Amino acid sequence: MSHAVQEVAVSKAYVPLTSAGRSIYVLIAVELCLLLSSPKRLSLFVTPSWNPLAIIGMMYLLCLVPVLCEVKKYSFTKSENFRLLLSWLHWGDGLVAFAMGLSFYYKNQTALVLCVLCSCKFFFIFVMSRVVTGNTPEGLVAEIDETTRNFVHHVGSFFFLPGGLFPVVLITAVWRLVSMSGHALIASKKWFSTSTYDQINWKLTHLRSATVVSIFGLCLISPSIRLGFAESAVGHITYLVVRLSPVFRLGSLYLDEKDKVAWHKLNTNEKIVALVQRGEHKWLGFELLQMVVMIVFFGTLRCSLFFADVH
Repeated sequence: MSHAVQEVAVSKAYVPLTSAGRSIYVLIAVELCLLLSSPKRLSLFVTPSWNPLAIIGMMYLLCLVPVLCEVKKYSFTKSENFRLLLSWLHWGDGLVAFAMGLSFYYKNQTALVLCVLCSCKFFFIFVMSRVVTGNTPEGLVAEIDETTRNFVHHVGSFFFLPGGLFPVVLITAVWRLVSMSGHALIASKKWFSTSTYDQINWKLTHLRSATVVSIFGLCLISPSIRLGFAESAVGHITYLVVRLSPVFRLGSLYLDEKDKVAWHKLNTNEKIVALVQRGEHKWLGFELLQMVVMIVFFGTLRCSLFFADVH
């Protein structure tokens, strides 16, 4: 790859998660408490030779070290070679996510460690976020929030993925491969003309939407797959919530650069009016609706599982 990822053209000033968005942190904490209080259910996720919860938790804490050490101030983070390395890692996010799913399939801790390392850019995920999104949070709390969001975006679907439910593991791996395909396209943007780039964007986003619809359908027709996504629902919900906000705020790959600039200038009410009342950007509206439906659907599955366990 001959070009490092460049700062985005559209201003994307840091916007913290809303109270509803921050509730995902509470949701993760509650799910961990429920797991630890149920040895039978915990055995689905952890064995003497396989402990992804500990690995992912430790990797997250290590991602906070560069934030606490204010690594952004060091000159090497602005060097072309360093950004080129980040660019390569960003390009490979989809493949790494797929490999992470395979590590769950085979319950291989070494592979999981390597995949999370690559996914969180060897703990420089906060720096990667500043380069790719242009977000420039100031203050320790804001920087930790941004780091956490990016970690959840890359790894969230695997937080509570039971290694023994093989179809769900493989479906999740494929889903994350497809959903992160846009990262490779962003990292390769200078290889394409604007028209070609927009066409590929459009096709990849259709593929992402088709994948989500397929997962929804598989859950409806297959009790075992539905159970697997009920067990892993919290991780998927956190990923979808973290993704929903920027897609609504900035627009998705369904919008070309010109439309994104126009969309970015609208306030929240104007965006809702454009989508709902005027029927503009129908595919963007479909993508947003799709995420909301899946959040509610996964939440319903998890609640059903909880009440079934109680009784």
